[in-house]
Amino acid sequence: LVELKVADSKTLTDKRALKLGAILRDTVEHSIRRVDPNEYNALYPTYPALNPFLADLHAEVITPLAKPGENVLVDQFERRGLVRAALQGADIKLTEVPRAERHPAVAAASILARQEFLLGMQELSEDFGMVLHKGAGSPVDAVGVTLVREQGEEALRGAAKLHFKNTDKILARL
Repeated sequence: LVELKVADSKTLTDKRALKLGAILRDTVEHSIRRVDPNEYNALYPTYPALNPFLADLHAEVITPLAKPGENVLVDQFERRGLVRAALQGADIKLTEVPRAERHPAVAAASILARQEFLLGMQELSEDFGMVLHKGAGSPVDAVGVTLVREQGEEALRGAAKLHFKNTDKILARL
């Protein structure tokens, strides 16, 4: 991982994240769980907040990889022990560290996650016949308006996280 110069995926360009992600998929044992917008929009309301949802997703990818007694390092994205609770019953030692992406294994995981996100955005763009943008700025809103005008309001369910403020902004512009 050090030789590959893995780093927190937020510090990489999309091109570098895609390239490194492809290399990592071929060289490290990994588990990926992608939640596309349709599934996200169905699952998110069943949780009290985003962090318990994220904790369950962490457990889904950690469980098939972690061997009994192994130390598992994750980024501490909350302090209530949600990841620990989601992994209850797993025979592992969990270490949660703020900004854990500074550790090569966690940086590699962040790159794999980012690559999967970018690939998912490419697939969704192909499915909807227009370039969908990541983030929450005005380009996202403009494409959202075009999407709804051309394909109907239901298209947002498959292209966006409906609880984000962008959804309200897009619908208000129609």
